Amino acid sequence: MIKAIKTFFLILLFSTVFVSKAYSEESCSDRLNKLTYYGGGIHTLNISDLNTVLTKSSYKSFPTSLYSIGGGSRSISGKLVTGSDWNVSLENKNLNTVNGFNSYISSSANILLNAGYIIFSAGDFNVYPILGGGIGRITMDIVKDGKAPDFNDSLSKPEKMTSFSSLSLLLDLGIGADYLVKLGKSEPKKGGIVFGLKVGSMFTVYQTNFQLKGESVPGSPAINNNGFYIKLFAGYTDGIFAALFDMF
Repeated sequence: MIKAIKTFFLILLFSTVFVSKAYSEESCSDRLNKLTYYGGGIHTLNISDLNTVLTKSSYKSFPTSLYSIGGGSRSISGKLVTGSDWNVSLENKNLNTVNGFNSYISSSANILLNAGYIIFSAGDFNVYPILGGGIGRITMDIVKDGKAPDFNDSLSKPEKMTSFSSLSLLLDLGIGADYLVKLGKSEPKKGGIVFGLKVGSMFTVYQTNFQLKGESVPGSPAINNNGFYIKLFAGYTDGIFAALFDMF
């Protein structure tokens, strides 16, 4: 037992030394160029065909803009910018009921990989166009009495809720801008916080029909993620904790 404890602490010691050495060998500028961020904004969907079908069936049409939250990462090497984004929309509830049913729509999620190039830089302020690609999912639910039934009720009365979904391949064209606020007393700075803005348009390369229980739904209206978006974000660089401790 004692031997096992000694072995554990030896492994822990060597691991700590290795990580510390690797961290010290990474330059401060490298750490400042690696960012994790979170934010939110508005994006639009192309759902005009869906709204036409809904209004014909006495449902209220959906607004085409949805609020969304998300996050991602970004790295800069020279002038090359690479990273990833994820976004989840906040559910858009249709308050107009038909025969006791409410309808909901959301662009549930999209995950994107992207690359860009810095076209303007002034100190710690950067501007860069971005090209990205990934996958997205749009869902629409129709629920009896405006709320999802419990599981047992769903088994006995599955008609109380219907959920449609559609998957898509996405292309993202945008432009981003961010400003780095370096923190700490010592030079060079070890880390900081970043504030930024991204605007652009999403394009659908391929979209499936609405799916219901894994099957394609015939006669599905056209629906896709094509549309404008804008989002604000804030984040922190690698080395942020070292920078915060360095402030005192």
